[in-house]
Amino acid sequence: MRTATLLAAAWLLLSIPAAASGQPQGPDSGTLNDQAIALSKGGAYAEAIEIWWRVLEREGPGYAHAAVIHRNRGRNYQKLGALPEARWHLNEAVRATDKPHAKALEWLDAVDAALAKEHLEVIIDVEGRDGEVFVEE
Repeated sequence: MRTATLLAAAWLLLSIPAAASGQPQGPDSGTLNDQAIALSKGGAYAEAIEIWWRVLEREGPGYAHAAVIHRNRGRNYQKLGALPEARWHLNEAVRATDKPHAKALEWLDAVDAALAKEHLEVIIDVEGRDGEVFVEE
């Protein structure tokens, strides 16, 4: 009986989650990205978007592959017809790098053209703390 108790205690100690040791739990960001790509290729765009969001949250600001993640999210939002969200992510993908991916630029142009059919872009520019707001066409 005592041997069984010691074996059970040893098993419990060995099965403590990685979080207790400060290591991240679950698959790494590369594995998550691969899962999201597979989901996207299978047409599960919303699910892929959520996984890419987890990658961005996990990696934080300055993530080296943020432009790729934003490009993928933007394209998936575009496929879902969520054009404002697609525009934001594609714009982030373009701004995140000195040499934007050609497809990101192409998709951003397509999203802008589709949005222009039913939406008007409004730019608000405020100068200084007590500045005035000017709306330009």
